[in-house]
Amino acid sequence: MIELFADRIFDGARFVERPLCITIEGETIASVRSRSADERLPPGGIDARGHTVLPGLIDAHTHIGRAGQFEAHEPPNPGAIVRNLEAALEGGVTTVGDMGCTAALIRVLREHTHRTPDAGPAVRASGPLLADPGGYPLDWMSDFHRRIGAAIPCGDENSARAAVERLARAGMDHVKICIMHRSYGYQELPVFSPEVARAFVAEAHALGLRVFAHAHWEADYRLALDAGVDALMHSSFDPLSEETVLRVRDAGIPVCPTLWVFHSACFGLEQRWDRDPERGRGVVRAVRKSWTRYAEAYAASGLWVPDGIAGGATKEQGREAIRVAAANLCLLSDAGVPFAFGSDGPFGFSVIGRPLDELQIWESAGLSREQCLGYATAGSARLLGLDDRGTIADGRRADLVIVDGDPRRDLDVLRRPATVIRAGVPVTRRHRLRNAAAVAVGLGNTLLDAARDLARDL
Repeated sequence: MIELFADRIFDGARFVERPLCITIEGETIASVRSRSADERLPPGGIDARGHTVLPGLIDAHTHIGRAGQFEAHEPPNPGAIVRNLEAALEGGVTTVGDMGCTAALIRVLREHTHRTPDAGPAVRASGPLLADPGGYPLDWMSDFHRRIGAAIPCGDENSARAAVERLARAGMDHVKICIMHRSYGYQELPVFSPEVARAFVAEAHALGLRVFAHAHWEADYRLALDAGVDALMHSSFDPLSEETVLRVRDAGIPVCPTLWVFHSACFGLEQRWDRDPERGRGVVRAVRKSWTRYAEAYAASGLWVPDGIAGGATKEQGREAIRVAAANLCLLSDAGVPFAFGSDGPFGFSVIGRPLDELQIWESAGLSREQCLGYATAGSARLLGLDDRGTIADGRRADLVIVDGDPRRDLDVLRRPATVIRAGVPVTRRHRLRNAAAVAVGLGNTLLDAARDLARDL
């Protein structure tokens, strides 16, 4: 049993400022009680007086198996994945919702961090993306990534149902479908028919899985709403009509805006963040080199975004999309639509270990600091269907972050948490070799699965 003394907490909904004792038994918060100001901290207790205690942050949209290079076709990078596990916890992120990874790799990472809570965040996983055969992300994905199972093409209702059943058999926690009428490069793309989209949702719900829609345009939002998805992942790049905003509100589903990943890709390249040592702190060398390569290509490409995921767009289109996405955040917020925090990292300058970046974008768009923290904890837990975390209360998981100072005055205190506790275990940095071994097993299993699939095809 561990007793933690605090005098200021954010419980997932509001700040509470009075002498408190949080008792942790195993992985669980056994009780949260008032204490007298002169009560003495028992031996082995945690003294958080003078600090702020929050629930562990929940990044509801990650790709923890990626290295995070700007290039679309990055090779597997075990060192980067190990760093992702460490960086998440160092940044106060105790749970991630992975939204696109091979099933074999993400399953190993999920099981590893479940067995060893202070080795990395708890993982909730979608496994491979479900995509139209000619649509996103198969429009740019390399043959290698297709063959290892990073995405599953689904062209009709039968293949949609079969893909969802396959993910359920693989033990995935949710499903992510890609609804994208227009690419990041502004080319028109084929997308699921309404019947196929509804087939995904019906099959997933019958199997007890939630369905999250990758959606970037108003038409994508409308198709996702028609299908009955459980959340919209990403803000829209074109203006949302009042009708669509009200439809999102009335559906009662959250939006995970992921504003920072696009903001940072545009303005970070223009401002040469690849040269900023603070931005590169803890980022593996291959990714830093990718930043520099792409920043140099960006500087030399004139009006156009260089080749990559967004190749074919103009830089002005990118800036306008970022402005519109932030405006849509305000429209949805004003209508009462709930949000969840997601970094979409690692990709470029959006890294899993810096949740503050996304929250400060929200604050600059008009959300209160209390709202930002609520969406990054309880809000993200609701999106992922997790009722055992995201709040500080009796019976909840003992996922806690202790920060110096008061985030009501400045969210910047989240930048480097003083202490992170995951499932009742204070986090250390002693698991690098065990993390590397788990990543190696996951990547090996991915290649074995791909080889078996190839042999069956032959």
